[in-house]
Amino acid sequence: MNSAEVITALLGTGGGSVLIIQLVKGIRGWVSGRAGRDRERDATVENQRINAIAERDRAWEDLAAAIVDTRKAHEYSSQLRRQLFEAGIPPIDWPTK
Repeated sequence: MNSAEVITALLGTGGGSVLIIQLVKGIRGWVSGRAGRDRERDATVENQRINAIAERDRAWEDLAAAIVDTRKAHEYSSQLRRQLFEAGIPPIDWPTK
C-alpha cells in the first residue's frame, strides 16, 4: 500500500465512524424517548414565539386605538372651547399642578 491509499482508507474509516456514532446516538435518543421530548420542547418554544409575536401585535393595535381616541378627545375639547369663545364666555386659566 502506498501513502495515498493509507490516507484514503483512514479518511474513509473516520467518516464512516462519524456516521455510525450519529446513527447510534439517534437510535438511543429514539428508544429512550428523548427525541420526542426534544420535539415537544421545540414545539413549545415555537408556540411561545408565535404567542409573543401575536401579543406584541395586539399591543401595537391597542396603542394605535388609544392614540386615535386621544386625538378625538382633543379635537372635541377644542370644538367646545371654540363654542365657549363664540358664546362670549371668557376662557379659564389652564390647570396647573
